[in-house]
Amino acid sequence: MMEKVLLSIIAASVLCVVSSHVQHQYHFVYEVKNMTEAQSYCRDKYTDLATIDDMEDVKTLTDMVDLNKMVLDEDGQATVWIGLYDDEQLNSWRWSDRHAEVEFTNWAKGEPNNDGSVEYCTEMYDPGVWNDLRCARTLRAVCSSVRGSDVKFILINTTMNWTEAQSYCRANYTDLATVRNEAENQEVKNLTDGEEVWIGLFKDSWKWSDGSNSSFRYWASGEPNNYAGKKEDCVAMNFNHAGGWEDWNCDQNKPFICYKGIFTPSSSFPETTEQFAEIDPKHKMRVSVKMNSALDLNNPEVMEEVLKQLKQRMKEKGVNEDVKLSWKKQPDGKVFHKEKKKTFCLLSPSHRGRSRCTHVKARPHSNAVDTPKSGDKRPAHQYHFVYEVKNMKEAQSYCRDKYTDLATIDDMEDVKTLTGMMDLNKMVLDEDGQATVWIGLYDDEQLNSWRWSDRHAEVEFKNWKKGQPDNYMSVEHCTMMLTTGKWNDERCDRTLRAVCSSVRGSNVTFILINSTMSWTEAQSYCRANYTDLATVRNEAENQEVKNLTDGEWVWIGLFRDSWKWSDGSNSSFRYWKSGEPNGGKKACVAMNFNRSGGWGDWTCDQNKPFICYKEIVPKHKMRVSVKMNSALDLNNPEVMEEVLKQESFETVVERRTLNKLFSIMDIDQQPLHHTVDRQRRRRRCSAD
Repeated sequence: MMEKVLLSIIAASVLCVVSSHVQHQYHFVYEVKNMTEAQSYCRDKYTDLATIDDMEDVKTLTDMVDLNKMVLDEDGQATVWIGLYDDEQLNSWRWSDRHAEVEFTNWAKGEPNNDGSVEYCTEMYDPGVWNDLRCARTLRAVCSSVRGSDVKFILINTTMNWTEAQSYCRANYTDLATVRNEAENQEVKNLTDGEEVWIGLFKDSWKWSDGSNSSFRYWASGEPNNYAGKKEDCVAMNFNHAGGWEDWNCDQNKPFICYKGIFTPSSSFPETTEQFAEIDPKHKMRVSVKMNSALDLNNPEVMEEVLKQLKQRMKEKGVNEDVKLSWKKQPDGKVFHKEKKKTFCLLSPSHRGRSRCTHVKARPHSNAVDTPKSGDKRPAHQYHFVYEVKNMKEAQSYCRDKYTDLATIDDMEDVKTLTGMMDLNKMVLDEDGQATVWIGLYDDEQLNSWRWSDRHAEVEFKNWKKGQPDNYMSVEHCTMMLTTGKWNDERCDRTLRAVCSSVRGSNVTFILINSTMSWTEAQSYCRANYTDLATVRNEAENQEVKNLTDGEWVWIGLFRDSWKWSDGSNSSFRYWKSGEPNGGKKACVAMNFNRSGGWGDWTCDQNKPFICYKEIVPKHKMRVSVKMNSALDLNNPEVMEEVLKQESFETVVERRTLNKLFSIMDIDQQPLHHTVDRQRRRRRCSAD
């Protein structure tokens, strides 16, 4: 009997997957056209303008786009037409649960009114009546859990926008609540205790150019917005905002994305190779096979057994039986190859052809990961997940006793590292069924400091409106400039236009951005395209920004920051999820791994798993190649000392580091060895 082979999909051999469904082959066209022209072009050359079915398609297009070829829009953004448009003749309300018909409604008097032409989602409020509302507003939500004919409604504690609520309900229950009759309406009303909540009804007059019924939407924050009352009936992807969608006037000229519909063989088609020879889309996966024995993985019987296990796994996951699997041979005729260790070399071009190689050993995620910061004077962090639940104070004490402190997070690389480390199987979920863990950030009630987004600027000039800032409901942490030029504190998730600053020496230019966005999005946009969100240093600059806005409310760069790290770090990095922090007596912060690691504020007495960190002093090892003009003995102590004295070495690392390096490089006490290979003599990098 053949020994069992343990499979995991990582990397080793190539597997081809062929599915008999219509697929999309996307094509970017960087020549700019208006929506009508783009549609005609796509229908003539391909099938139609792009239809996008899911986040996998968004990711595919985000990876495909060549920003160097893009003609940017009037806001300096990389936006491209896709096939979605607003059909004025269609004004349909639909349930998020696509199988449900809209037979019962309970609109408040005068609703829905689509105020400002931006209200596409539905809230329920006391006394159980419905109102159409901007989908970007943050509310609690009611989900439904459907088991056969049994329906259970669940009130979610966290506030989020409608799209986030839909994703949350679909991920954790069945969908956002469908209310089919008066009895269910009363049940939801009783559950909410009169609070405003999202339900699953939404208006969808958006149609795909090719007539597809795809219900997938990926609107950017604050979109669609019919900005400034303009007629914005066509949709573009914005690759400066993770591919998020925006409504635009259809007369704008933009690059665009076409698609070609391609079919793969199935039993309903004649089995002719010519029909599909050029357009058969084969999806390739790399498969790693972990073995407990010395099986020959290139043995046909072994490969067949591996395929059987893969097919069984796919069947268990609900993959259609029309998916065919086959192995792809490599140029040497083999399918499997033993995985080699990888070494990454950082080569310094400044040493006249002498290349230095710094070795970074690749390793799988574990419960302890080092995250050295390039150019950061703070010690590197080795993170440790603790899955035992504690309140914030207990977690802090535990981390300080066993490690250094609760986790400080400096950037998105840290967020990505922690997301990769976390083991969901070990997690104790919170009251909302979410995987949340304490980190070291907390709200210091004694601290109420306002700071500029530009961290180099001091807050010396302020122009608050009378009675402001008032931090209404304890959720107003960002600053907008009003019509009068006065300032007001506001919720950071509100969508407004923004003013960026471009700084060149002592010259400062202010730029008004046409798109509306949250304060955090505005900060990211300004930093990516200019210098930062506007810093207003004096009355003259305040007047300049006021004149630029023509009386419209806009974001400027001032924000309130009473949040501190447990270890006293001054890291200004924040990764709040939408609608957070949302105030009340919630002074401690947790990461939510069901929401891409986004942060939320919580009451500190909640019990949660947590993340500690330990400061580490990373050891850097280098292998050094030495080019000689004579037959010197490089292991002679005097020769090694002379090498250490070379100026090119001492300008790279400290002398004591190199001494240590040469002393520990080889266990035979012969640090330097001759290399026969001429290529390796010029640039030699090999892992220990």
